Amino acid sequence: MKRLLAAALLVAGCGDDGEGAAAGSSGAAPSSSSSGVDATSSGEDAVSGTTAQPVSSSTGGSSSSSESSSSSTGGSAVCGDGVHEPGELCFGDVIAITGVGGSPSGIDAGDFDGDGNLDLAVAATGTTAVTILHGDGTGEMEVVASLAAGFQPRGIAVADLDGDDDLDVAVANIGTNYVGVYRQDEAEWGAQQPEPGGMGTRAVAAADVDEDGVVDLVAAGEDSNSVEVMLGLGDGTFDSATGFAVGPRPYDVAVGDFNGDEHVDVVVPIFGGTTIDVLLGGGDGTFGPAVGHTVASAPRSVEVVDFDDDGAKDVLAPSFDAQLVSLVRGQGDGDFMPFVALPVGQGPYSSTAADMNADGRPDLVSVARDAGTVSIVTENDDGTFSELELFVGLSPLELVVGDFNNDGSPDVAATDAFGEAVAVLPSNP
Repeated sequence: MKRLLAAALLVAGCGDDGEGAAAGSSGAAPSSSSSGVDATSSGEDAVSGTTAQPVSSSTGGSSSSSESSSSSTGGSAVCGDGVHEPGELCFGDVIAITGVGGSPSGIDAGDFDGDGNLDLAVAATGTTAVTILHGDGTGEMEVVASLAAGFQPRGIAVADLDGDDDLDVAVANIGTNYVGVYRQDEAEWGAQQPEPGGMGTRAVAAADVDEDGVVDLVAAGEDSNSVEVMLGLGDGTFDSATGFAVGPRPYDVAVGDFNGDEHVDVVVPIFGGTTIDVLLGGGDGTFGPAVGHTVASAPRSVEVVDFDDDGAKDVLAPSFDAQLVSLVRGQGDGDFMPFVALPVGQGPYSSTAADMNADGRPDLVSVARDAGTVSIVTENDDGTFSELELFVGLSPLELVVGDFNNDGSPDVAATDAFGEAVAVLPSNP
């Protein structure tokens, strides 16, 4: 069963994580439509900043066979021929993987078993568990381990935390105020190792912030209004956390070099305000004061990307309330341009950038929780943008992009909180 430009089915909802989204259905009759949409209709009145050029949206139902269609660059796109033409967006049917616990939220990818296929780690907020899934190279996943977690595990990061060349997992636990570390040794997973990381530890990132060759952890303390830095000791254990003050309710955390000094910097979205807070690193595990940069209201997450391919790191910050993603372009010196508003599907929750249509330019990939969709925004040759929405589940929260079916084209995996599943959206070039 193949489909080209599959449709979004919009569902209503509100609240956070697994709360409030209504059930939807993917059983629409096959159809396709394309219409011009004025970008200012997506909440610009409620925010300041620049709104992107008008977006044309494309929706339609699923189809039982591969189809031909015009690509965004005007060429002919033939799905299923194995050739990813520039401008072509082709995807197969969503693969729903169950057994990942209640209200799955955080997700990250890596090759845990060393077989060359991407695997997944998933945090299930509703059942205090972390699930490890092994991929078979087709997009299918098998649950191989369910690991006990603290209360409300949320953000997740995959890295080699103890230097043994096996990938390990770190998970932020909101209700128990620590990061749970799980070390893997030749496919055997150890018990959770708690590392205190601020009050309401909601998200975690892994990076060598003190440049000693050992991976460290950086966590967002939602209730302590802090970024917590835990320096690694080389054996998978960590020193006591050092806190750095940020704005109210940091909801996520990401790392990157924003000023070109080759030191790790940190960015968090301030859910209790209208900024992302950036902390420039000194290369020794310390950070300067948080500097706020305006985005749309109540940003839910952050992702560090080079969206315009100029060598300077940019930040994507989805705003669930404003129904858009704030693109904050970095200038390479630690400062940023005023944000650009990219309208996407209803309830954008997390975003990243990847070249989804093989035209050599990064595209915006987001999950829209209320719509139940993955939204792909591509830039046209005339500077306008096109949005493609693809239904993936009842309440998608987080996503990761990778080649899960080994065809050389990027796929998307997203947690579906209400569907209690992971949805893999496989490419079908």
